[in-house]
Amino acid sequence: FIDAQANPRTGAPTSYANTSGSVYDSQPRTISNLVADQTLGNIAAISAALTIAGVTGAANIAKSKEIYDAYQTALSETGDLTGLPPRATLEANLATQQAELATASANLATAQSALTTANTALTAAQADVGAKQAALTTLTADVTAATADVTAAQTAFDQANAAATAAATAASDAAAALASAEAVLTAAQGALTVAETALTTAEANDVSTDAARTAAQAVYDAAVIAEQQAAQALSAELTDGDPNDNGPALAAYNDAAAALQAANTALQAATTAAADADAALLTAQGNLTAAQTNATNAATTRDTLQTASTAATTAAATATATLAAATTALADANLALSEANAAIADQLPAAQLALDAASAALSLAETAQADAAGNVVSATSVVTIEAADVAAAQAALVPYDQAATANVGVQTLLTDNGIQMDGVNVLLGNVAADLGDTAPYNSF
Repeated sequence: FIDAQANPRTGAPTSYANTSGSVYDSQPRTISNLVADQTLGNIAAISAALTIAGVTGAANIAKSKEIYDAYQTALSETGDLTGLPPRATLEANLATQQAELATASANLATAQSALTTANTALTAAQADVGAKQAALTTLTADVTAATADVTAAQTAFDQANAAATAAATAASDAAAALASAEAVLTAAQGALTVAETALTTAEANDVSTDAARTAAQAVYDAAVIAEQQAAQALSAELTDGDPNDNGPALAAYNDAAAALQAANTALQAATTAAADADAALLTAQGNLTAAQTNATNAATTRDTLQTASTAATTAAATATATLAAATTALADANLALSEANAAIADQLPAAQLALDAASAALSLAETAQADAAGNVVSATSVVTIEAADVAAAQAALVPYDQAATANVGVQTLLTDNGIQMDGVNVLLGNVAADLGDTAPYNSF
């Protein structure tokens, strides 16, 4: 198989050996001739028909030339047809149109070649920009990573600093609360001591007053007996009939009565004192119980706040350690960023310049490719127009081809050699395997 031209879009080579895809070829090939001209004026069409009929080798060549020559003779003998331009004029016009088509095809080939070159240059420019961008990205990758590390370290530092401040405040507040609780406990313990002392005093006073009341009761009881005895003695004297001896008994009775009165007064005073001492004792006992409760509550509060203060102090120490670690990490991250910046300081400007230059070259390549693509479109349009002109010139010659084909001698040769015609065109049947997607050349 013969290699064809490169794909103008990708720059990849194409060949007739390809079993799929497109083949790019601006030069005439045998198959192109067969498709474009299947009249008897194309000896290749005659040879193809003979091959299908089973005539091959030297016989094919000889018969092809014989039929072709007979057809050409018939053309020359036909002369000019009435009402039509002379054949020579039509043939000259066809030659002119074919020449113009050839020129347009050559221009298209040139434009396609230029497009292929532009595509290649564009691909190279794109690859160069990619390489320069990759180089720049590689240079800045360490800085980007170090910057991200600094940001993360700064965030961790800010969080640790806030946590350390909050923990220190909490520890300070806990310490103040503990100190206040200690003061309350000290006061409660002092009050408890006072209450205990008051109770001891009250107990001693109660014992003393009880003893005094008992003593006063004994004195009173003795005075009662003495008074009763003096009364009995006085009564006896008063009834003995001797008024002269009543004086001593009366004096004794009066003394006993006075002593009883005094003992009664003393007993009442002792009883009152004992009752007061009992009340004071009860009050002291109540005060002691309240002081004990207050002291117990104050101690519980102090213990709770002591635990909270210890926990707050521990948390503050932990937060301080975390802050110290975060401070170190932030310093390390900043140092790494400085080192990364220093490492690329000399290379980054050159890399950026190289990228800028490659980008500018890419822009020029894109412009050139767009221009080349436009030129291909324009050249393709011209080829289309010229191909239509050639087709029109060929159509104008059809009556002459029909007359020559109808020549008796030509018809005899065609019949004898098994060649069938489709109008002025040689009928070339499809001799390939029927895959459902093929048809005779004349059917396309």
